[in-house]
Order: sequence, then C-alpha cells, then structure tokens
Amino acid sequence: MFPPGGRVLVDQHWEDIGPVDMGAEFIHGERSPVADMAKEKHWQMGEVIAHDGKVDRAHGFHLAGKFGALWDTKDPAMVEARQIADQLDDLAWWANRAEHRSMQLETCCNRDSVSESSGDGSGDNAGDDIADCTLLEACQRLHASESARSIINSVILQTEGSSWEHSGLSDLGEQWDFGDADVWLTGTYYVLLRHYLETLAAGNVDIRTSAEVHSVEAGTDTSEKDGMTVGYHQHNCEEGGDMQLECDYVIMTVPLTVLKRNAIAFKPPLPADIRLSIESVPMLDCVKVYMRFSRHFWPHDLRAWECSSGILSQYWARSFTKSGKQSEAFPYSDLLDGCKQFVAKVDRSEIPVLAARGRSLPASSDVSMDSEKAHLLCGFATAGIARAACEHGAEVLVSESLAQLDNMFREHSGVEHVASRCFQSAMVCDWSKHPHVLGGYSCLCVGGVTHRSRLSRPLCADRLHLAGEATHKQPRTVSAAMQTGERAASRVIDGAHNRASLPLEKNK
Repeated sequence: MFPPGGRVLVDQHWEDIGPVDMGAEFIHGERSPVADMAKEKHWQMGEVIAHDGKVDRAHGFHLAGKFGALWDTKDPAMVEARQIADQLDDLAWWANRAEHRSMQLETCCNRDSVSESSGDGSGDNAGDDIADCTLLEACQRLHASESARSIINSVILQTEGSSWEHSGLSDLGEQWDFGDADVWLTGTYYVLLRHYLETLAAGNVDIRTSAEVHSVEAGTDTSEKDGMTVGYHQHNCEEGGDMQLECDYVIMTVPLTVLKRNAIAFKPPLPADIRLSIESVPMLDCVKVYMRFSRHFWPHDLRAWECSSGILSQYWARSFTKSGKQSEAFPYSDLLDGCKQFVAKVDRSEIPVLAARGRSLPASSDVSMDSEKAHLLCGFATAGIARAACEHGAEVLVSESLAQLDNMFREHSGVEHVASRCFQSAMVCDWSKHPHVLGGYSCLCVGGVTHRSRLSRPLCADRLHLAGEATHKQPRTVSAAMQTGERAASRVIDGAHNRASLPLEKNK
C-alpha cells in the first residue's frame, strides 16, 4: 500500500518513544504556514535551530578533524567561507533581479511598461544585473578556496538538495519569507497529516489510497465532455485494476521525477515550455538515517552540525523520554503502515562484521546505558553525497556513519569507538528508491525562477493545475507545498464560479 502524505513519512519502529519523521521533519521558518498552523492548533513545537548567520555553539561544524561553531570568527576557513557566502548572496540578488526582468519582458508589450512596473527603488540600472550561472562558476570567479567551498557545499548546497553543477545563482537569490529558525513538531509531521485526514473525513471526501494514476485527459468544448478524465490503477483492493474517474478539475502534486519519466500520459500533451521546465528543474538523491544510542555521547549543548567530509554531510540530535510501554495505536495508523516498505531497519546484530570494509562493531557491554531516555542522531545527505552513501546498502551506510561519529567524538568522550559501542539500531530511508518519489526535493538550478513560475500556471483551459514544492518560488519545504495546494484550490474555486456564471449553452 502507498500511504498518504508523499514525502511526509512517519515510522513507528521504536514503539517506546513514538513515531519518527523519515521524510520532512523541520518546520523551516517561524513565520511559515506550518508554524502558523501549529500555533493556531496549539501543537507543541521542539527546539529552535537558528540560521540567522550568527555564531551559535549549538550549531557546529566538523572541519579538518576538529569541531567548531558554524561561522566561527576565529577560524580562518570559516571567515573566508562566510565572506564568499555573503558575496554569493549579493551576486544572487542581481542575478535574480535580472531573471525577473526577463520574465516581465516575456509578458509585457514593450520595454517601457516593464521599466515602469518593476521599479524597486534601487536605481533600475539594467547594466548592474548579471547573468545567471551555477554556484560553481560563481565560486570560481570569487577564487574561493577548497575549504570555503567545502563549507558552503555542506551548509548551503546540501540543505538545498543541490550540487555545484546544478545550483543556480538566481534561484539562490529568491527572497525567503518564512523566517530564520527551524523547529520541529513534537508529535512529528503525523500531527499535520492527521489534521488533514480528519478534515477530509469530516467532509465525507472520497480518499482513494494506493491508486496509481497513469493518464490525464482533458475534454474540449466541442467534445461530449469538456471536463477531465483520470485513469488509474487501483492496488490492494478486491475490485482493483484499471479504472477511470470523471471530474471537472485536476490538481496534480506528484514529484517532478514522476513527470520526468513520463509515468503519466497527458492528452493533449503538456506544452513544450512546461516539459522543458520539468526537465530543467533537478530533483536529486536524498537519504535520511535515524540512529538510536544507549547514551548521549556528544556535547550536550550541540544540537546540529555539518561536516566537510565523511559519508553523511549533516547531523542533528533528538532525545526522547522512554514511555516504558508500547505506544498507543495512532488513528489512521493503518494508512501509515505502507511506509514500512520504504524504510530499512538495521539492528546492531545485523552489522557485527563487515569484512569487506575491514571493520567490525566493538562490544557494547562496557558503556553505561541511559534507562530513562532514548538518544537519537539523524544523519542526512543529498545529491552526490547521498548517492555515494547508499551505493552499498543500508548496513554499510550505518556502519560507515558510526565510524564517522566515532572519529568526531573520540576526543570529547574519551572513549574509542564511542558511537559504535552505544549504537542500538537504525532506520534508513533512501528516497531515490521510493518508486513514487525517486529523489528528495527540487533543488536550486540555473533559470529556476523562470521554470518554477512557469510550472505554477494553469493548463488545459484552467482545468489542470500543477502543485507541490517544485512549483513554489521557495521550494523544498512542506510550507511551500501547502501554499501551492491552496493556490491551486483557490483557482479551482474561482474557475467553478466563473463557469457557473456562463450562459447555459456555454456551461454544459
């Protein structure tokens, strides 16, 4: 069964501490739609990880075998990386401005109307604008050192799910409106998913799970039907098989990767410029690894950190109070069971020896165990780092991640192989292997501002609407996906009202 929620994926493997987010986890921005909803609904939110550029000991960076604070002003490599990042921000602003000008030129009748409508008080000197390019090209122009580029890759590109070759300067310059802090829902994103499921159930909405769409056909004013026909295959049902659904409008939220591989046939075909944008916006690999440990062996004031080298590029810490009993069954938990087929479980006993890698786990009996709390570290990587990390399977990935943590915290803990000794079990989700996702999230790219704007426009006489984070000017977040869904729904409602007001012969 394919569970609802898409890249919101919750797993309840560790029953004594409740569910864990194996997909989206953070609320990116204290002013984001998800944060606003959480405040309105009184959903409890967890610790704050700030991304305001200030030095914070809780947000670290592991560089050249040593730990320090991100953007530490006493570290020469960090100082240079911060200077390069600031210069990239400046260049990105100008590139973004140039791309917006180009978009306006496509839709306006003449250049004069563009100049009059696009003034922003900054001089409107088109000569100041610069052409879009990859961040690799921009860093080469700025003569960034290898250390600075390594830091920028871990902090910016890995977070954005992008790579040096794909990332676009203009896309980086798009204004971020949601705020600088990352928080998480204490009850995981299951809280949000449950809210929507309950709302739909209260409205008697027909929810069809495990229905794999394979075609979307638009009628015409001259045909017998001017609505939409959706063809799908119903899985896991006695009455399964190929079926059709007649409707007035379609809102499509499938990931770009599904559209890239032509898994859904459109009639008439999607316009050429839409196809170009679908192919142009990358959605690269992404892997998430949650590891459970018997005790807290990393510094207590360290909540998150990036790494310049190693199998994974980012880590963050979570601690849960053990309930001492099996957690209660969640409503709609049967709908979430489908996630089990996409999450690999790795127990300590499953990786006792990895002879081919020349490594084995040390004994764990000589390390004291915390009986009250479960200590979790989440490892994360995107793009090429994620692809390389998953090359040899979940067991090897977990073993290599433990070795990375062993080296990081040997000095702090005073214990050899401290992470390996404390390791209990892990969950691994390689999103590139999910058959209906095939990647993480859409990422920065050259021309991304234009492509995302194009993907957001209505199609098929305003009856087909593409939605999802890839069609938002600030992609990759749950809040972005929510806003595009609301945008599409508003257009459907407006379109239905407009059609209802047409003369009877025009409104079949």
